[in-house]
Amino acid sequence: MGKDDDNTVLSLWDLYTNKTRRCFVTATGESEYQLNTNADIKYHDIRTSSKTGFHYPGIVEIKAQGIELDVTLTCCTNSKEIEFQREQKGLSGCQCLFKAVGTYKGNRIDCYANLEMIGDLCG
Repeated sequence: MGKDDDNTVLSLWDLYTNKTRRCFVTATGESEYQLNTNADIKYHDIRTSSKTGFHYPGIVEIKAQGIELDVTLTCCTNSKEIEFQREQKGLSGCQCLFKAVGTYKGNRIDCYANLEMIGDLCG
């Protein structure tokens, strides 16, 4: 993404373990490094699935000072029904295309990203 890191891949993690929220970004680069850094993640435009009642964001704001990341993801569909459903409700989730706009290490981000969400992300 950046001038010296054209092949950097970023993965966003927002996990709940033992009722504790852990938000971080993993940056993996061409030189096989992997860096995890804390992130501030905010969800907006919450959508409710009519299939399961689970809640998913239409917009996700991500800031990670440790890697100079400031990006907003916007859902590419107007549909409220972006969820896939499994037989077991706890395995339901969503995988949807989002537009990513922002900056990473001072360089502009303007691309698409696949966002996978499992469970009741914003519930």
